Amino acid sequence: MKPSFFAHATAALFAASLLLITSAAQAPQSGPPTQPAATPATQNQEQRPKRTYDAPKNLQVLPKNLTGEQVHEIMELWEGSLGAHCSTCHAPDPKNIGPNGRPRLTFADASKP
Repeated sequence: MKPSFFAHATAALFAASLLLITSAAQAPQSGPPTQPAATPATQNQEQRPKRTYDAPKNLQVLPKNLTGEQVHEIMELWEGSLGAHCSTCHAPDPKNIGPNGRPRLTFADASKP
């Protein structure tokens, strides 16, 4: 005689229940919660002053009353959503070289298609 669908469903339900009970019955570790160890990256973030952003210039789509930080946050969201980089829309300024030796982008320049 072949086992019925209900027999298989009952066995699966029993196995899932047993797994749930055994995983819930494990005792949590006692003691105070520990703080994650500070990594060099987090130590550098704590030591660095908060980044400041210049007031936005030449806003054509966004509201004119946004702060530089608000515009930066919006641009980061758009960058991630589009899967593009800042240089996709903003042109480099060959006269303004950054610390990495590459030209910085001119965010107020709207000449790039």
